[in-house]
Amino acid sequence: MMQRVVANILDYHLRAPPGRRVAIVYPEEKATLAQAMAQGLVARDCQHQLIPVPDDASSLPDAALDAFDDGNIGLIVLLSPGMWSRQGVARLFVMRDGQPSLSVRPSPLFVDTVIAPESFLRVYSSDPREDWAHLESLRDRLPADAPVRVTAPGGTDLTFRARHWMICGHTEVLTAPVEGSAEGRIVADLSVFYGLVSAPIEVRLDGGRIVALRCADESDRLFRMYVDAMQRHFAAAEANRLLAEVGIGGNAGARPSGVIMEDEAVRGTCHFCFGDNARYGGANASEWHGGTVVVREPRFSAG
Repeated sequence: MMQRVVANILDYHLRAPPGRRVAIVYPEEKATLAQAMAQGLVARDCQHQLIPVPDDASSLPDAALDAFDDGNIGLIVLLSPGMWSRQGVARLFVMRDGQPSLSVRPSPLFVDTVIAPESFLRVYSSDPREDWAHLESLRDRLPADAPVRVTAPGGTDLTFRARHWMICGHTEVLTAPVEGSAEGRIVADLSVFYGLVSAPIEVRLDGGRIVALRCADESDRLFRMYVDAMQRHFAAAEANRLLAEVGIGGNAGARPSGVIMEDEAVRGTCHFCFGDNARYGGANASEWHGGTVVVREPRFSAG
């Protein structure tokens, strides 16, 4: 699987020309992957520079910062939660064509999602060409700039007005619903941000915003964690109640795992996120985008 992952990333995501020097910035948990990337670059007549970043470091090392500012190289950035949260990597991200990308000078560029190594291997082992073809076909069938209804066997029944649908990587197609248009309920019967659910979690929306969070088992640990986190975000900004994203998974390699960045990529699922939607062409700007919930077997129709 590792060889297939490396080939997919270098041939379809990075596409570094022969002779190009490529810096690989990586955490310890992805050292094996970084080494495999380096070997793959050698096989493609590229030079490489390995730049390890300890998870407990308070800031990025000078070698990584120099690489970010070097327009004469390519760059591969493999992330961990520690790199993301403690070292300010999130502040280097900007939106390009509706997708988050590092604001750095090197080209070509590959940046992974903040995803566990096992999930990373499953997601990137999938054939990008087949995933993109699947997502393009899905996007072309979805109502755009129009009312949409999504239902699911678990109880989800939500209507909203979609903007245009965009393909994000080789994992999903998504839209930012028009502010104030979402009405109904989402029932997360696969996962939420903290893991796979044991008791489905219901999110009620009115006027595009969350008005209630419910669970058949109000004492469920995952539900309590989710409610506590969402209440903190609601207290920080009323804008964080807004339904910001509706995404449909399209990756053939992803499997339900409790890792949210993998769960939301699984084919046959859809996910909903809240807060900031400006990154996807909306008008609700916030410093937070998250609270993801994932639903099994969604069905989309004109609303």
